[in-house]
Amino acid sequence: MKEFIKKNKINLVVMLCYSIITFIILLFHESWRDEAQAWLIARDLNIIDIFGQMKYEGHPVIWYLILVPFAKLGLPYVTVKIVSWLICNIAVWLILKKAPFNLFLKILFIFSMPMIYLYPAISRSYCLIPLAITLVAIYFEQRHEKPIQYILSILFLANTHVIMYGMVGILLLLFYIEELIQNRKTNSKEQKKKVYISLIVIIVGLILTLIPILISMTTNTDVGLTSNTSIFEDTKLKMENAYQKIMTICFGENELILKIVAIALIILVCYEIRYHFKNFLVIICTEGLQFLIYTYIYMASEQRVSTLILLIMFIFWIQSNNKRNKDNTSETDRELINDQKYIKKQRRKEKLTDIAEYILVFVLIINIVHGIYRVNEEIKTNYSSAYETAEWIKNNLEDDSIFVCTSMPLSSAIIPYINRDAFWSPQTLDYFSFTSWDENYRTGYSLRDLQKRVKENFQENQNLYLIYTYDFNEETMKSLEEQGYITKIFESNVAVQEEYAIYKIESKFMFAESI
Repeated sequence: MKEFIKKNKINLVVMLCYSIITFIILLFHESWRDEAQAWLIARDLNIIDIFGQMKYEGHPVIWYLILVPFAKLGLPYVTVKIVSWLICNIAVWLILKKAPFNLFLKILFIFSMPMIYLYPAISRSYCLIPLAITLVAIYFEQRHEKPIQYILSILFLANTHVIMYGMVGILLLLFYIEELIQNRKTNSKEQKKKVYISLIVIIVGLILTLIPILISMTTNTDVGLTSNTSIFEDTKLKMENAYQKIMTICFGENELILKIVAIALIILVCYEIRYHFKNFLVIICTEGLQFLIYTYIYMASEQRVSTLILLIMFIFWIQSNNKRNKDNTSETDRELINDQKYIKKQRRKEKLTDIAEYILVFVLIINIVHGIYRVNEEIKTNYSSAYETAEWIKNNLEDDSIFVCTSMPLSSAIIPYINRDAFWSPQTLDYFSFTSWDENYRTGYSLRDLQKRVKENFQENQNLYLIYTYDFNEETMKSLEEQGYITKIFESNVAVQEEYAIYKIESKFMFAESI
């Protein structure tokens, strides 16, 4: 143990700082509905039903399966935060131990906005992406010697989130072009056997991963094209909006800084085109797919967009491996290289590589500064009022209370804190915990529909409360309150995501002929 500490003392200090800082940020973060969704599915469904639910989720199943043992054991909801925090800590340790660039660059990546805040504090499947990309980077250099391990790491990446499928696809394509075409004649029988086994593994793994996601595109009632018009209409505007979101989410809203960062990123891309064309293909496929998703299918979010920083880390990781291998060229080999043009070309490339690294440092520093701003926002403001609302319910309302929820998704954020079936949806006409997103999920209903459904499903003597999440016009709610149909008893504080008001449903509401 002493020898390990002595050998890794710098890494351990960085690791300790990272763990403490991220844990403190984690404590300030209030979990919201998307974090609750995965936890509730893992808690309330058996394994078979979890796989069945994936056709509505649009996500790979691995995150839900990771949560299953913790949720089934009855551990508190805060456990989901600890799990994502631990996963990110594992990724950081691997970066410190395995990444081939200097300590300063490692620290910049480790303390970037996604690694310090978005993935360890906000507990969603995105927390798996840093670990998966790190494993792919570790095995990349040995991909021909260890093809099965490399392919399994890519399969793990495929099971993190659909936004990574561009990266998964291009890495697989490049690998099998190398193995099945370029190295076909030189590979040994043993190597060919490993490659074919890896091919079978990835085909089966991707089929099992993709089927539920493809089904979800037609069954999930909340996901679809972001426009009701032709997919090609207003394309320029849509793409500009997607680009603006990517840049502002990663680097802030200062226009001058955004322009400088955009120029810096263009220079990095040009450098990749000139000297590392395969890496350019990885960049363009990874970001290209995400760009199309943000433009036409689903909104950009901080956790999705910030995978850009992880992609940059991956690209410079594998380039640093190449640079290190060339630096290790023997003196004899160096003497054989006597072509002056070649030498000048290599020197020019080395200078440009140094410039690219300086630009990378600049981009990461801007991201870190913006990350500090976001962490400060997280600490100062509520991300969600779900916990506050749940605590008020537990301390002030009867144990047999029933909550009619005007919105299933928003109300589900409260449910992990209250361990009983008390939340009823006028959309599905049933009690719920997670949101099903299935064909029974009706997205629209009127105030009159709400009154009718409550009247048909409940009795006058039940303790009925309405959890209102700003689905109806506030003036309508004020009017109902003035007429004595409902009585406001709680209103949460302002929050980034979910805010709530709770109303006591009076008998007049249930038995009125018309509202």
